[in-house]
Amino acid sequence: EVIHKEFKNIWAPDMIRLNGKWMFYATLYNSAHDSAIAVFSSDNATGPFEDMHVITRSKDTKIKDTIDPEVVKDPDTGKLWLFFGSIGKMPRVELKPDGLSVVDNAQYVHVAGLDSDQNRSRSKVYEGCYLYRRDGWWYLFASCGWYNNHTYSLVVGRSKTLEGEFVDKEGKPMK
Repeated sequence: EVIHKEFKNIWAPDMIRLNGKWMFYATLYNSAHDSAIAVFSSDNATGPFEDMHVITRSKDTKIKDTIDPEVVKDPDTGKLWLFFGSIGKMPRVELKPDGLSVVDNAQYVHVAGLDSDQNRSRSKVYEGCYLYRRDGWWYLFASCGWYNNHTYSLVVGRSKTLEGEFVDKEGKPMK
């Protein structure tokens, strides 16, 4: 069964090389309350990719707009993390080492941003995250505002660890 065919849209790809395979993560989208992140795999970065399955879905987690995956392996702990954007706050969840599912008893941890109901301007509603490590810090880049007008912009925060608190340039939590 090809899981993505039940969704109207697919976007926001992220790729990582893991255990000798190329893992391709993407947003599957029907609505804020019916969105998901799926994984596909291939031996080659250019494909073809095998349709694997949904990793996390808004219908199950109740996290609105489960979109914009970013998968990162922590070189210090060996843990694999999925961060994703959402109009219901930006969460992080640990993946199993094969990258195909969340760990047993997974905890979705609020990393950054506000729920869109709390922040109508969306100036602190984060999506499209990207993580980058430099000089002992993890930098979390995210988009905020309305994607279809001049308010759309980038924000950045940093943390010493992927499991730590991300703070802005004033040292205030991004939450």
